[in-house]
Amino acid sequence: MINLVKQLNAFYNLAIERKLVGSDQLVYIHVLNIFSESDFPETISIKDSEILQLCRLYDTNGKPATMETIRRCKQRLKSKKFIDFKPGSGYNPTEYKLIKFYTEEINEEPQKYSYVNNNQSMQIKIFQLNQIFHGVPGTGKTYSTTSYAVAICNNKKLSELGNYADTKREYDKLKANGRINFITFHQSYGYEDFIEGIKPTVANGNISYEIASGVFKKFCNNARIRPNENFVFIIDEINRGNISKIFGEMITLIEDDKREELSVILPCSQEEFTVPRNVYIIGTMNTADRSIALLDTALRRRFDFIEMEPRPDLLSADIDGVNLQKLLSELNTQIEKLLDRDHRIGYAYFMKCESRADVEKVFSNKIIPLLREYFFEDDTRINEVLPEGYKL
Repeated sequence: MINLVKQLNAFYNLAIERKLVGSDQLVYIHVLNIFSESDFPETISIKDSEILQLCRLYDTNGKPATMETIRRCKQRLKSKKFIDFKPGSGYNPTEYKLIKFYTEEINEEPQKYSYVNNNQSMQIKIFQLNQIFHGVPGTGKTYSTTSYAVAICNNKKLSELGNYADTKREYDKLKANGRINFITFHQSYGYEDFIEGIKPTVANGNISYEIASGVFKKFCNNARIRPNENFVFIIDEINRGNISKIFGEMITLIEDDKREELSVILPCSQEEFTVPRNVYIIGTMNTADRSIALLDTALRRRFDFIEMEPRPDLLSADIDGVNLQKLLSELNTQIEKLLDRDHRIGYAYFMKCESRADVEKVFSNKIIPLLREYFFEDDTRINEVLPEGYKL
């Protein structure tokens, strides 16, 4: 096992030198190569193995691979079927990428990699580079970005974080250090705010114009000079902005396989620019405002979408005799029946309720105004949604 650890560390250092730390396939195929010469037990699951988690051995869907996947790829390699293979010839996309990478890049035996003993910790890819949390109002989308950002920056799983208060303090610390940035898109937000543009400056009563970098460009430049740290860029209400107008050429550069592999010349500054591999993007979107189906196709293809459910199970079953779990479930069942699932109501509206009076206040000040908007002031339909005791 010591020899295995040394080989994996050596390969990780080589990957850093080649600036290929973000390539799952690179680590994946090298581990296959090591296993072909090792007595590592084939019955163990990779997700239960600490050393393999350190190697970031995940498949292309971001899920931990299994020993069965390793055995299958090893058999293909040993059978030499990769000599004249091509896409669609019996190989799934992951196997095709792995074997192609192996034949083109990794042609040395594992023991030939030099081992450099340094204190640099291994990066564990637990999260996708581009994610969007989507869901109905009150499902904790923005709230969740705090935990995700801290976990990504510190290479931890969500389950390894402490309570929310401690996580928020760490979030604020990372934000002050420039490793987390939070912005909100709106209809007036543009390319010049996000990437770069020509902006006026006033000095001694005279107006001049200069090229100014936008918030995302500055963030990427900062991340580029600190390649061994993860950075998280959070875009709240991402669907409220004009994505094509704001992102411009970045919509291509943020793709996983384009990071640091493809660059463009920016139109104003004429600088060559690429998006670093250590920049994670998290967006949030309210599906009650705009359905995912209406989003820019290019955006949908480049992001993983994580749905945040209303979660009535997080509420109390007894607040002065009011079962909030049942109340929210019935409310959402009616909304979905009369409207659609994108207009349901999240648990966060009721999280602070401690009495029946609090529940009634939430209905009068938040739920009913929201339903009036959904049903265009049609009180008859609103009453069909509202439970007994809360009807208009």
